[in-house]
Amino acid sequence: MSGEFRYLPQKTLDDITVAVNPLLDVLLVITPHLTVLLILAGIGRACVQWRLSFNKALPRPDGPWLLHFILNQLKPPVLTLQQERDLRAVPLSVGLIGLTLLHLALVLFPNLVGWWNSEAGQRGLLETVGMALAFFTMLAIFNLQLRHLLDPALRKQFALADIGVIGHVLGALGAGIYAWATVRWASQWTGTVAWQHFLDCWMFRFSDRSAVYSLPTMAKLHIILGATAFGVLLHSRMVTHLLIPNIRVWGFKSLERGISLGEAGRVAARMSGVSAEKEKGGHH
Repeated sequence: MSGEFRYLPQKTLDDITVAVNPLLDVLLVITPHLTVLLILAGIGRACVQWRLSFNKALPRPDGPWLLHFILNQLKPPVLTLQQERDLRAVPLSVGLIGLTLLHLALVLFPNLVGWWNSEAGQRGLLETVGMALAFFTMLAIFNLQLRHLLDPALRKQFALADIGVIGHVLGALGAGIYAWATVRWASQWTGTVAWQHFLDCWMFRFSDRSAVYSLPTMAKLHIILGATAFGVLLHSRMVTHLLIPNIRVWGFKSLERGISLGEAGRVAARMSGVSAEKEKGGHH
């Protein structure tokens, strides 16, 4: 942990390291496999939410409170067009999907990452992209928190799971930004053991973790918080909803007015050179 915090006495840092590292080492063994289970369960929950989004009116179930709670976690949030625009003013999907793809690239293509890290300019570009995506995601989360605070009607659409997931992602981003800015460990670890650990966690095999145990404390914390953050994303109905693009907020006026498919087809035909007289003749 030396060098990670500049304004604390070294003895204090050493004491914190000795106290925290055993717990982090245990969590590092459990976290990858727990993340896989969370992702698989989250995909199933997100598919149910996506299917329920096609039902205009969901009946209220008659039964115990647990049934109401489960349905509330599965059904999509009911938002007005203005609420959709407010929540998507800073698109959360861009940051989260970008961070997911970046971390997958770091793990799946270690030779490419090694090439990027071979020169200072290339390494700086990679770090800049990662930092930009992280800060953009944090800005999108702050936008969600602001809308949640200012709009009482919108506040009712946030379940406890939404608040918990958003808070967890925010903590993971904070640890990740600090680790990337100060420790800069990724280029030395992903090219050697990250690929094998990635395979092991999906195949539920427990391999040698000695290389992970030797990482700096903040790097371990980033792995634990970051991996579980990816795992719980799809367990939030609000985050799942915002990860799916919504064409209603893209500013297409014809779609917002509810133009019919027949009208759209006639407009397209006329743009292609079919006159109104020929169109009428075709109907006769």
